[in-house]
This record gives sequence, C-alpha cells and structure tokens, in this order.
Amino acid sequence: MEVTYDRESRTLTLSQKTYIDSLLQKFNMEKYKPASIPLNLFIQLSRDQCPITPEETAEMKKFPY
Repeated sequence: MEVTYDRESRTLTLSQKTYIDSLLQKFNMEKYKPASIPLNLFIQLSRDQCPITPEETAEMKKFPY
C-alpha cells in the first residue's frame, strides 16, 4: 500500500497498485488492458446467496475470489 500526502491541497491518497499488480501477475493477466466495467446497480447481493452445505462450500473453494 502506498500513502501519498499533498500538503498544498491537504489530501491523503491511498493506493494498492503493487498489490493489484501482484494479483494480475499471479493470474497471468498483467498484459491485459484495463476497462471500465461498472457493477450493475440492480444486482442485490445477500447472505442468502452464500454457500450453506458442505458441497456448496467445496464448490466455491475452486474460485480464488
């Protein structure tokens, strides 16, 4: 994490560029171009969508995110 403080404008900025770069490298995606893809505003996530059974939990462990 990188922290930048600009005294003149009195702002504090946090950046996770190094962490993001390491994730891209881990998943062989460092050569991809960025794109702005906003989250659909009408999607509602809830706790009810979480895996409940041991089988569902095992299935979800296949996804690293």
